[in-house]
Amino acid sequence: MKRRKLVAAGLCLIFVFITACGMIGSSGSSGQTEEELLAQLKEKLEEGDHVDTRDEDGQTSLMWAAAMNSLKIAKLMIENGADINAKDKNGQTPLIYAAMKNSLDVAKLLLETGADVEVKDTFTLTALMWAEVKRHDKMIELLRKHREQ
Repeated sequence: MKRRKLVAAGLCLIFVFITACGMIGSSGSSGQTEEELLAQLKEKLEEGDHVDTRDEDGQTSLMWAAAMNSLKIAKLMIENGADINAKDKNGQTPLIYAAMKNSLDVAKLLLETGADVEVKDTFTLTALMWAEVKRHDKMIELLRKHREQ
């Protein structure tokens, strides 16, 4: 049973990170720098795009920033009112994305701004459980410390 959960978790990771995310959508390419993406997002926000715009999988730009450990983009999204506990179609939050991808800087920011450590996704895994599955020791330590507070 435990192995089955790990396999499901691995398949979920593959599925989640193949998709495009949030306001960046298909216009965001892997060749763009963080500064270019930041400028693009600022422009879209100024044009009136909602900070929590979602793609077809329910992913927001804050989730993307968490997965890519982009502290600048995460700060921009949060400063503009992004939902730090938003869930995608798999029930995964920005903190879960940060835990899966070992994005310590963004995880710290999310925790400082009130991200819920205990949220479980549709696979019944929390951010801490994802960090444990991925063996991200520093993330595990951070999430455990925050959970104990």
